[in-house]
Amino acid sequence: MSSFFLMPLNIVSYDKDTIGLSMIEHGCYYNLLRAYYWNIGGPLPDDIDELKQMARAHNEQEVATLNKILLKHFVLIDGFWHQKRADEVLNKCSTKSDKARDSANFRWKKDNAVNANAVRTKCERNANIINKIHNINNKESNSIVDSDTRTIQEKFEEFWEAYGKIGNKRPALINFEKAIKQGVSYESIFSGLQRYKAYINAKPGRADFVKHASTWLGKDTRGWEDNYKIESLDRQSGIDAEIERIITSQNQRIL
Repeated sequence: MSSFFLMPLNIVSYDKDTIGLSMIEHGCYYNLLRAYYWNIGGPLPDDIDELKQMARAHNEQEVATLNKILLKHFVLIDGFWHQKRADEVLNKCSTKSDKARDSANFRWKKDNAVNANAVRTKCERNANIINKIHNINNKESNSIVDSDTRTIQEKFEEFWEAYGKIGNKRPALINFEKAIKQGVSYESIFSGLQRYKAYINAKPGRADFVKHASTWLGKDTRGWEDNYKIESLDRQSGIDAEIERIITSQNQRIL
């Protein structure tokens, strides 16, 4: 039996049942009902350790109160403590839940049968749209049809993460939007960023001089259009490494 997120409580009936209880007895009874509806979702097991935990009984007086409440307000049947009104509520809710589930299953099967043709028609329509997109000819600028359906904001967020969030985000977004609206493809921008990152990583110390994203995207810089001579930097790195090796070898001979 499933548990309840909210404990159904009839205040009138509850007050009638607990009018003769002390504050401690009242708290014990409430904790047991809470476990009945929420923790267990049904009758409470006749296990003194579990019952003490449910009622939060920590000393002899509280354990005695627990036993008193159980004998007065619960009935032990086949190793479980039952509370009559709680059982009635749980059974009623379980019946409603079963009916709702059966009704939902019936509607689901009915909708599937009715909408089968509609789904197939929609798939065919989508396929036709995709074919039309693939058949679009390149314009005079030989620009490629952009199949990326993400928004400018979504594309920028990807760019911003890849760039390393360097500089102020708002100016970078403004320049990014301007470039996209002027016809620059996102593929060109992101490809240029990859070349720029390779250029930065090609030689130690370059990372200290990375341009702000807004500057790299600006109309005066247009960083995605730069070629970035990675190969020459690699050769220079090799030369620097060879010089360092020769100096180290000479120092070792002196020593």
